[in-house]
Amino acid sequence: NCSSKLRQSSVSQHGTDHMPQPVPLSSGDRSGRYRHEPLVAMHGIHKAFGPVEVLHGVDFEVLPGEVHALAGENGAGKSTLLKILAGITAPTSGSCHLGGSVASILELGSAFHGELTGRQNIALNAAMFGLDRRQVIERTPRIVEFSELGDFINQPIKTYSTGMVMRLGFAIAVQVEPDVLIIDEALSVGDGYFQKKCMTTLRQYLDRGGTLLLCSHAMYYISAFCRRVMWMREGHIEQFGPAQQVVPEYEGYLEG
Repeated sequence: NCSSKLRQSSVSQHGTDHMPQPVPLSSGDRSGRYRHEPLVAMHGIHKAFGPVEVLHGVDFEVLPGEVHALAGENGAGKSTLLKILAGITAPTSGSCHLGGSVASILELGSAFHGELTGRQNIALNAAMFGLDRRQVIERTPRIVEFSELGDFINQPIKTYSTGMVMRLGFAIAVQVEPDVLIIDEALSVGDGYFQKKCMTTLRQYLDRGGTLLLCSHAMYYISAFCRRVMWMREGHIEQFGPAQQVVPEYEGYLEG
């Protein structure tokens, strides 16, 4: 469901899922002309799996070029919220608006086909992110080079280690140059060298005006990249504000 168009997800209060449908995006870019308009907007988001409600009326907005983090304990609803943003699942009720193209790294390996080679998965995922055939052919060498997988790029994904899967997933996501990049814990996987390479690439992406939503249990990454943090607890927003304020509060909660 990722494309270079505005995606709107809207469902009734009675809980009928309605997956996001693309509509034309206004002629904005990353230059700042439309920076006053939210690139991400979620209002009244509820999500239930059977009788269990995991999100309770979540509201937040992100402007173009902003970097927001999601923090919270396991089961707080962070990953579910990001899946709604990425178009992987629909909210039970509420509205979700995304402007521009979106790429996500969620649940390492979930977007890959184990029987296909790394190179074949590049083509598949890049197309899912909205690239046309010409763009896929043009960017594949850059993705392969960034991943540093060597001859493994022609081997089935099922033979990859977790770190290798992360390398390929991250390489694809950043090389498609999305307006919004969503990362769920991917930076915690892999060796120190590649983590540093990823962080450098993320800084370059942000310097070009990209928008980042980062979910992590590592407060180091959150403090290093994010100006604002949304602390989630039991499906609702416990606190949302500047990182220098929310991070100490959250760490105090964990210690207390």
